Amino acid sequence: MNRAEIDSLLAKPEQVVVLDVRRPDELISKGSFPAFLSIQTTDVEKYLAYLPKDRIIVTVSNRAHRAGTGGDLLSGKGYQVARAAGSLDYEDQGGKIARIQPL
Repeated sequence: MNRAEIDSLLAKPEQVVVLDVRRPDELISKGSFPAFLSIQTTDVEKYLAYLPKDRIIVTVSNRAHRAGTGGDLLSGKGYQVARAAGSLDYEDQGGKIARIQPL
């Protein structure tokens, strides 16, 4: 997804959930969107019950590869999934990424 497509979805927070599938160290070093759920790709299936089926899910990774894998799994389980997003791609296109501070 490009920045305009992502921004369009993020403008409707009541309709979307951002699911970041990266490792915690990547979230800290690279940042993410202002509000997101964090479930690593390998754990997505284990935590399906925590994901709403009545919202569009935007899966996120650095360059969208792992996000695509997670999105495919969710689509196969009946979830509404937008195309995968790369947070680094979004930032490269001028989008604002939130920096996460470790405790």
